[in-house]
Amino acid sequence: MGRLALFILVLALSWVQPVGAQSLTPVALTAQVTPSSIHQVAYKQTFILRITNNGKGVDLNQLEEVHDRKIHLLVVDSTLTDYHHVHPTPTKVAGEYQFSFVPQKKAYRLWVDITPKVTGEQTFLVVDLGDPEKTPPPVKTLSKESTVGAYTFRLNIKEPLVVGKPAMVTVDVTDQAAKPVTALQPVMGAFAHVVGFSEDLRTIAHIHPMGLEPKTPQERGGPTLSFHLEPKKAGFLKLFVQTRIGDKDFFASLGVNVSPEFLAVPEKGSKQHEGHHHE
Repeated sequence: MGRLALFILVLALSWVQPVGAQSLTPVALTAQVTPSSIHQVAYKQTFILRITNNGKGVDLNQLEEVHDRKIHLLVVDSTLTDYHHVHPTPTKVAGEYQFSFVPQKKAYRLWVDITPKVTGEQTFLVVDLGDPEKTPPPVKTLSKESTVGAYTFRLNIKEPLVVGKPAMVTVDVTDQAAKPVTALQPVMGAFAHVVGFSEDLRTIAHIHPMGLEPKTPQERGGPTLSFHLEPKKAGFLKLFVQTRIGDKDFFASLGVNVSPEFLAVPEKGSKQHEGHHHE
């Protein structure tokens, strides 16, 4: 797929999935990014994001502010190894925003996270740079621990993750001396941001820690962050935990598996038949 691909998605609990043509959403939001490909890796590249509603540019006063920003741009490559959380800035053209990042790969999927005032609902617009589905597949490395700089992030899950089953998970942050870190600074109105991508590149979670959010820049959090997670897709799930310590942002990379929904146990005396489905 050489052209820009576009999908419109809406939030379902903390997860989002594509919506079909019969969506009841009373707006027609679209997003485009130019240029639509990565010219050169390892070098900073600038893009223009255009957001429209029924063909008209959507400016910032038409969007709600959520976690200190009106537009969150979640960028991940096809292998799920290079992730960026970017905040586009408006240009002089209504509905157009500029952003930059340093790509390490040739294909990315961009999730434009906005909340239009007309609906009051969190909405994701998805745009592709290149074609993530025809480039290297996700690297499905399982890991519940990630060391970034001088800090280690450990994911704790009491029970296996299962599709459709709510789960509480925690992330503990320690320093090089294995001491708990209690100096997490507010980042976009929270002590952490967790973004999860399923291996199909079509399902995403954007969640924040449970409990009270910081009210002032001077507040500090940690060492334990608790999250409510309800997986919507079975398979590999890549998690990126973003925190800020000492005025620097850290992105911890974690990977877990999600099991399919439990199958119903057949009643006594009933018979089961195996079958094969061919596509």
